[in-house]
Amino acid sequence: MWFGKGRAGGTGKARKGIFAWLVSLIMGSAMLAVPLLLSMSGPGGVYELQEVSELQSLSERLTALNSSVQRTSWEQSSMDIGRAASGLPLEKGLDPYRYSTGDSNDAGGYAMGLLALAEQSGKGANRTVVEAALEYERGIVQGQSTGQGQGQGQGQGQGQGRSLEGSWNGDAISTALSSYALQTSSKVTGADYSESILHANIWILDNVPTEDASVDSAELAFTSLALVDTPVDVGPYQARLAATQAPNGSFGDAQTTAWAALALSKSDRPGLMAAAGNAVLWLDSQRELNESNVAVASYAEKTYERRYMEVKASIGDALPAPPSMSSGNGGASLLRLGGGADAPGWLAPLGIVFLALGAVGLFARLDGEESILVSSRNRILDYLRREPGQHQSGIQRALGLSSGSAVYNLRVLEEKGYIIAHRDGRHKRFYVNGNSLRPVANGMTKFIVSALRNINTRRMAEYILGRPGARQKELSEKLALDPSTVHWHAGRLEKVGILRTDHVGRNVAYHIERPEIVMQILSFIPTSGDHSGCSVT
Repeated sequence: MWFGKGRAGGTGKARKGIFAWLVSLIMGSAMLAVPLLLSMSGPGGVYELQEVSELQSLSERLTALNSSVQRTSWEQSSMDIGRAASGLPLEKGLDPYRYSTGDSNDAGGYAMGLLALAEQSGKGANRTVVEAALEYERGIVQGQSTGQGQGQGQGQGQGQGRSLEGSWNGDAISTALSSYALQTSSKVTGADYSESILHANIWILDNVPTEDASVDSAELAFTSLALVDTPVDVGPYQARLAATQAPNGSFGDAQTTAWAALALSKSDRPGLMAAAGNAVLWLDSQRELNESNVAVASYAEKTYERRYMEVKASIGDALPAPPSMSSGNGGASLLRLGGGADAPGWLAPLGIVFLALGAVGLFARLDGEESILVSSRNRILDYLRREPGQHQSGIQRALGLSSGSAVYNLRVLEEKGYIIAHRDGRHKRFYVNGNSLRPVANGMTKFIVSALRNINTRRMAEYILGRPGARQKELSEKLALDPSTVHWHAGRLEKVGILRTDHVGRNVAYHIERPEIVMQILSFIPTSGDHSGCSVT
């Protein structure tokens, strides 16, 4: 195409491409400028900004709500979450939050309460609210199921016939919301509930698969929120969520649409953020929202607005502008030609066409190399899904990449959390992050995590992952451990079902069972300090 990338055909085509999109931009700008100049040439001729509606913004509607209304715990928490986003304090103080902890019949409402307190804590500055949040955290963790038939029991409907370990009542939305609330609140309270969050997220991954068509928008939204700040690749969940969006921008009802907008606002991908923006615009256009929906919608709008400002310099032009930036004083506005001279009606539309052609040419030129890089990363991800554990040399040979391209793209994928790496002697082996995490067996996950928290047990597991078939003598020498210590840690790994011991003559060789699952669990467990010279237990 004459306004295309230009580089593909050499220097001559490159110059032709540059000239073509520059001419398009200049012509388009001129065609848009002519009506403005004509309008200013006559008496009173200017472009005037005229209000065509007087619709209140979500924040204004939230402020105007009647605070004397009695609400359920979910509704009150929604109200205070929305008020926090608008810089308003708790509507009724802490009184609505003073009830018994760990209410097994309202796990979702209790998690909403914790989220409201976390958002209202002023990033930890309001110590009274932080103390209340600490109480809620303890209550939520007490209500978490610790295994089949424990904690909340067998569940109702959703949880029957499957392990409840890590969930709240075996319910996907309550579990995901509880995980998200604990992650949000722990940032302001400083409490460490990482193990509770880990078990919740493992349960979510096992019971809310992206390929299940029965998973609805609400489950996908809360699951995305629970996993977005973890090592798991949340992209497939966000993409599935965006695929459920209606043409008008909604995800069904207003409550689901607000949470979906919130979840997609946390993405770095322009397409997913655009879906969040369209959802926010739909919410802003709804005149009949009830009070809790107005509050949660305001929360989603403020979150999207903050993310829009963060990425505006790089991708802002590809996103819908937040209502507060596109409608002026809460009302829809319209530019119209004033009392000056008239311009031909076709001139401005034609100018827009030329601007669009020029912009497409410029974008194509600038985006060409990045498209190649994105394509290379997708090929690497597809290859690692088929061949997990490959090292850089193997990847670049299989895909025909240069050494520099392989190193750069692997580093970007690792930094963005799409892949995880494991050092194997001279090689660094790569795995797709989050695509295979499932409990090894019902009720066993917590024992695996417990075993791998021991530094030397973890060192052995990591070494055997990189060198399947490692002998006992080799482990003893490489890890500076006594043979009896190696035997003891191997016994721990065998006991939790992730180590296989093979006897080869007089030697003992070790293999990790289900290495991708073990790698994922290891990625959840933080490492600290120098692993050398540690005691046995």
